This record gives sequence, C-alpha cells and structure tokens, in this order.
Amino acid sequence: MAAARSIWKIAFRNLSAQNTTTILTVAAIAVCVMTFVSIFSILDGLQLTIQSVMNKSYQRNAFVLTTVGTTLFQDSAIPRTVAAEYRQIPGVYALSEEDLVMTSCEGVSVLLAGVDLKDLEALHPFQGLGDTAAIEPGECLVGETFSGTVGIQTGMNLSVESQEAVFELRVVGVFRTNTPLDAQILVDRAYLSARIPRFAANSSIVRIRVLDPADILAIAEFTRSAHPELSMREGKQVSKFFEKSIINVSRLLSTIVVFVVLLMVLGIYNSMNMVVSERKWEIGVVRAMGARRSFILRLFILESAMLSVLGGLFGTALGIASSHAITSFFSIFVAGSSSVVPLTKTTTIGWAMAASLAIGLLGGMLPASRASRVEISEALSGG
Repeated sequence: MAAARSIWKIAFRNLSAQNTTTILTVAAIAVCVMTFVSIFSILDGLQLTIQSVMNKSYQRNAFVLTTVGTTLFQDSAIPRTVAAEYRQIPGVYALSEEDLVMTSCEGVSVLLAGVDLKDLEALHPFQGLGDTAAIEPGECLVGETFSGTVGIQTGMNLSVESQEAVFELRVVGVFRTNTPLDAQILVDRAYLSARIPRFAANSSIVRIRVLDPADILAIAEFTRSAHPELSMREGKQVSKFFEKSIINVSRLLSTIVVFVVLLMVLGIYNSMNMVVSERKWEIGVVRAMGARRSFILRLFILESAMLSVLGGLFGTALGIASSHAITSFFSIFVAGSSSVVPLTKTTTIGWAMAASLAIGLLGGMLPASRASRVEISEALSGG
C-alpha cells in the first residue's frame, strides 16, 4: 500500500518538475479530445434537432406517401388519381399533393415545391404570411431558413433554374412552419405542372393527416391492397433520409479522428522518449537505491496515464465549450441553425477519455520499457 502511494507521489512530482514537457503533452492530447468531443456533440445535437423537427412535421397521425424504392422525394411519381382515392377514406381530414423539383437559386440548391397552399396549411400552420391566401402563377413563397441563408425578402424577383425549366418568380411572402418546408420555395402546383410536363399526370409525394392514429392502420391496409406500388413513410422513416447523411459524415470524421489519434500516439512516444533520455541519471539513482525494473516500468506508464487523463479532462471541457461556440457562430450567419443545440452524450465523454488513456498508454509503453532496461552503470556514467 505504501509502495503504491509512493509511486503516485513520485509520478506527480516528476510531472510537476517537467513544466514545459507536461504542458505541451497535455495540450496535444486535449486538442485531440476536444476535436472528437466537439464534432460528435454537434452531430448528435443535429440528429436530435432533425428528429424533433420530424416529430413536429410528421406526428403520430401524419405520414407521407411515395413510390416504392424512392430514395429522394423528388424522384417519386404518384398518379394524380391516387389523392382523390385517399380523400374518400374515413378519418382523412387533411391531404396535400406536392410536386418537387431540385433547382438552383442564387447559386444555392433548393427544392421548388408545387403546392395547393390551403391544403398544405391544413397540415402545417404557416406563420408570417399575413393575408396571403394563395400563390398566383409567377409568384412564390420562400421558407424562412432559405430566405435567411440567401438574403431573400418579400417583393424581390428570383430566377430559379432546374434542368427542365427556368422560373422567374416574385416573392410575395416569407413563411415559417418549423419544419423542413422552411428550406424550400413554394409555387402554385398548377403553375409548376404547366412548366414541367412530368407533373401533369403525377405528384412527387402526398402528405396525409388523419383524425386518429388508429386510422393509419386502415389506410396502411388500403395501400397494401389497392396501391402496392406506394410506400407509407411515418416521421421516423422520413427522418432516416436525413440521418443517413449524418451517419456518413460521422464515419468520415471517425476516420479523421483515428488519424489524429495516431499522430497523438507518436507525439506522446516522442515526448516520453525525451523524458527517458533526460532522466537517465535519475533512473540510475533510483535503481541503485534498490528499485526494481518493474517499478521503473510502472512509474513511466503511470506518468503517461496521468498525462492522458489530464489531457482528456481538459479536452472534454474544451470540446463541450467549443461545440457551443461553433453552433453559436453559425447561428449568426445561417438562419435556422440556432435551433441546433450540441448534445454531449455520456458515451461520447466515455469514448473520449478512453481514447486519451489509450493514446497515453500506447505512446508511453515503449519508452517506459526502454527506461526499465537502462543499466545502473550506464545511467550513472551518463549523468
């Protein structure tokens, strides 16, 4: 027990005596951990925000119809006659057909949606429209998120371009629904159908809201029997379209973090090698006083572990702070991003601390082994 306390005291004293080396090593580990924690806190917060938005947009009594196998909503094609059939089903109290096409406006990609505003408002209460009750041909409504990103205001004229057509539109309002619609441009459905022939007979998606969540079962049965070519997507299923991109980004960033960890391991290795070289005389004195090789090995490994824990603690704190700073910075310039609040999970902190400890142990193992093999005569003569 006394030996255990002694080795801790010696390790702490040694680290305190090497101010510059200790600070630089802890800082290097902290930067690695900070990068890991901040990145995944932002991604977890973004995923939670998407789920929250989807829960508001597609509640338990709402869903979206698309064609089977569709990966992008704008590639779906539902015959116009289908909506009329679903309108007749008991329990359906709101239904909106939408035509979706990917376009470019002011150099930014944006979905142009052809809608019937009254139908859509029955599913998503609009805010900020004032007395606007409909969208006339050649007019458009712009979602608040897209409006803030590009700097669009009511009364402006827009040139919106797709592969099939170019639209010259006048902005008659900026709306907010607190759903993904806020990142779209809305135009009259008949106007869009007239400009793009493929929408004359088909819609991209059909949004439906029912009176009671239990009514969804009857609609699901009707879809399976009458329209097996269609797929019903609830909110959780819809959110997977967005979550897949986050997962892909997470995998890419995980690969980058692995390379950063490897660099940190090399950094710890070099630092501990320098420490061993500088402390040969001290190692010789301790060995001459009766310390075993195993004591020297444990001493240097313990010092590496202490550096790792210190770096992990500082890095975690900095990562949490920097994730909030980054999202706050983007909220100033990107409209709608203020709703993204970083989420630092316990598992993220656990992995960060485990990674920092692994960095220290892997980087310090070989130098510690080298220190334990130093001969007493070699160490004292070198001093």
